[in-house]
Amino acid sequence: MDKSRPIWAYLDQYKRVIECDAETWAERFGRDGDTGHRIVAQTFFGSGDDMVSTVFLGLNSSIGSRPLWFETMTFIANEWGECERYETYEEAVRGHGKKVREVERRLDQVGRSMAELRVDRLTKPKRRFTTE
Repeated sequence: MDKSRPIWAYLDQYKRVIECDAETWAERFGRDGDTGHRIVAQTFFGSGDDMVSTVFLGLNSSIGSRPLWFETMTFIANEWGECERYETYEEAVRGHGKKVREVERRLDQVGRSMAELRVDRLTKPKRRFTTE
């Protein structure tokens, strides 16, 4: 990875990516073993074995010029899995929704019931207020 590109980051309270050094990253990610703040969204299908999960990685996974901090993974019946990556929280939320709709269509094509679809977790950023 190009040394001029950021490698580590954390999310602030407004879900903005804050680039940082390795020490700050380790402190933020090691805090009480709390991983909940890294989950953007998780959608489970049926009995819960099938899912779409979007998380904040905290590491730049890009091999191109644009940093990629978030990842959506699809886990369906151990038959197929896909990965998409994003630069911002907002892109990750949109990408998660798009992937959920795609999975719904695919599962519908193979005759699986969508009646059991449930959204388990979607974290929302805190509102930011400014005084002008």
